[in-house]
Amino acid sequence: MEEIEILSIISKYNPWWSGKEIPKSQTLDFRRNFFHVLTKEIDKREITVVLGPRRVGKTVLMYQLIKHLLDKGVNPNNVLYISVDNKELIRNKVAIEKILETYYKLLVKKPMDSDETVYVFLDEIQDIEDWHDTLKNLWDLKYRIKFFVSGSATTALSKGAMESLLGRVNRYTILSFKFSEVLDYNKIELGYTNMKLRTAFTNSLLKSDPNILFDGFNGILGEVVPLKDKIEIFLNKYFIAGGYPEFLDSGNDYLLVNRNILEKLKFTFYQDIIRFYKVRNAGVLDDLFSMVASSSGTKININKTARDLNIQRPTLKTYLEYFKNIFLVAETEFFSRSRRNRALKNRKIYVLDTGIRNASIGNLDDRVLGNSAELGKVAECFVFDHLMRLKFILEPSPNPKLFYWENKKEVDFIFELKSNLLPIEVKYSNTISNDDLAGINDFIKTFKSPFGLVLSRDVFEQRGNILIIPIWLFSLMI
Repeated sequence: MEEIEILSIISKYNPWWSGKEIPKSQTLDFRRNFFHVLTKEIDKREITVVLGPRRVGKTVLMYQLIKHLLDKGVNPNNVLYISVDNKELIRNKVAIEKILETYYKLLVKKPMDSDETVYVFLDEIQDIEDWHDTLKNLWDLKYRIKFFVSGSATTALSKGAMESLLGRVNRYTILSFKFSEVLDYNKIELGYTNMKLRTAFTNSLLKSDPNILFDGFNGILGEVVPLKDKIEIFLNKYFIAGGYPEFLDSGNDYLLVNRNILEKLKFTFYQDIIRFYKVRNAGVLDDLFSMVASSSGTKININKTARDLNIQRPTLKTYLEYFKNIFLVAETEFFSRSRRNRALKNRKIYVLDTGIRNASIGNLDDRVLGNSAELGKVAECFVFDHLMRLKFILEPSPNPKLFYWENKKEVDFIFELKSNLLPIEVKYSNTISNDDLAGINDFIKTFKSPFGLVLSRDVFEQRGNILIIPIWLFSLMI
């Protein structure tokens, strides 16, 4: 492809070169907390990699960072955005080096080794083979290029990429909106409530004192109870439609949300699994994901599921790994101090967004709220997603882990913080019986855990060393 053709294609994505504003639809006014985290990366030499599912807002985030740079007075010609999955670029196999050489020659009009900093945003990088080697070479040559890179699958940072970029990359993961961000988006301001509660949560676990956490929740009631009705309205919407940003302004048009989620899933399967991993049987993927969604939160029997789908056990495990790689599902292991015991037990699989879970089983509408059994499953899915986020916030790691436990009774989640264990049970009900506490009490007795937590619909009380907290209130921590 000729240089003029390359420049013509990429110019479409960079209107600021000709003095035009970035369209509002690409920047939005709302800034997620993640935006402020990434602005601190601007002056760092390391390559900044942002991973997350498709249509979660990675492109908007990149354009917001670009606008931030332009507002700071950076020369517009020194900012380059490339949608790497552009069909013309892919079809003509245009290499990143060729794009950069053309950009420097025809627009920057300086050599790549000049002392002027250029900011390069590469969106959906997983479509380019060996991209990491290209960026590594440019980084090693000490060119003054600050790279921001996004990808829709963890395979964009495969083992080979991580080894190649070791010491040269800062990695971040962005997911759908957590519930507190939905409240923030809808201008329900809670100040530093989340920070106060996280501090109380951490201190309570580390000091083995449930009173610290209960007092922490008590301490914010005066601020949040007047907002309770509004919070619960948005929580119900979140239970139904999930937290993907494109649905935040959809109101109660759940038919539209349902259709868009199914289209998103179809596109994700074909772009990130079938094409990327070269999977031939698309029908099996659809059937497997529907099975996972319908049984989200229950133990999956690999042998039986493989037989039901008429595929081999290793193939099933591989497909589940693909779902994890594109941020659709995550899992919990049985809790045991013994790795062998963990491996012997079946794992639980959870869909990471309630909207995706509901759409996949044809249940994305108001009926969810009137079906107590179904609502309990959705609440557990919601809690899992938010506990994973809390785990990452308190102990950052590429792969945060939660566990489940069972003896005579089961405990939904075991949250571990600095070797301190907290059993957590989801009971989305306004009546919590002593029998509902049996599993937690058994775990506390077995593992000498300092206290337990039950997440209810609206019960708020302390029973000895077990705290019962409404989900709407607990979610404000995260």
